[in-house]
Amino acid sequence: MRMDNYQRGSLQSVEASLPNLQELTITWCPKLKRLHLDAAWLRRLNLSGCAGLEELDCTGLSSLKELRLNLCSSLTALSSLPTSLQSLIMRMDNYQRGSLQSVEASLPNLQELTITWCPKLKRLHLDAAWLRRLNLSGCAGLEELDCTGLSSLKELRLNLCSSLTALSSLPTSLQSLIMRMDNYQRGSLQSVEASLPNLQELTITWCPKLKRLHLDAAWLRRLNLSGCAGLEELDCTGLPCLEEVHLDYCLSLKNLSVDPMKLERLSFFYELD
Repeated sequence: MRMDNYQRGSLQSVEASLPNLQELTITWCPKLKRLHLDAAWLRRLNLSGCAGLEELDCTGLSSLKELRLNLCSSLTALSSLPTSLQSLIMRMDNYQRGSLQSVEASLPNLQELTITWCPKLKRLHLDAAWLRRLNLSGCAGLEELDCTGLSSLKELRLNLCSSLTALSSLPTSLQSLIMRMDNYQRGSLQSVEASLPNLQELTITWCPKLKRLHLDAAWLRRLNLSGCAGLEELDCTGLPCLEEVHLDYCLSLKNLSVDPMKLERLSFFYELD
């Protein structure tokens, strides 16, 4: 049942027992407030664009693998998520922001989680040993991120998560960490100290309170700290594979130590008044 943004649906509720249903798609039905299904074989559920959806009961969806909730901006909680879930995508945008406030779940089979532009989300706590990709971009209210239960995480996106002050318990499996702020929404991150032996890319931009970065990351190739105006010292001698360093607008930087053997690009730019 696919609608679109120009011809929206009028469906208000779904309650049914459908023991053989494997796929359900209901999109752009803004009046849909509640969905309750008993569908033990359901694999894929897509409710994108159902902006009025306030309650989603997944208790009867014991085989669910893929869940799409893009632009379901009225959902405040995700509860009773099945342990079979492998992919959960909940994309909002800067014009239609989400109402989600917290996520706490044990999802042993989850491999991909995307929750974007949910400014009320303050805490995420997951036990998801197989999670590979986590994207929380635009969750400006996020104050705490516990990665303890994410032992297989490879990609972490925290763009415009401007309330995060620290990154702790980062898993050693991490290969890419991207935390882009901008000149209008600056970050609160104050320090980064971690041993990340598999990290290849690190981007932390426009975090003016960041004063110190200490990494043990032997495979790091690209480092971008542009806009971190409070950074006073950067020692890259323990990063033997580093190829690119971007330090634009790092106005307080006094000491920079790098190994020139591998370095291919060093960018240090700022405009004079």
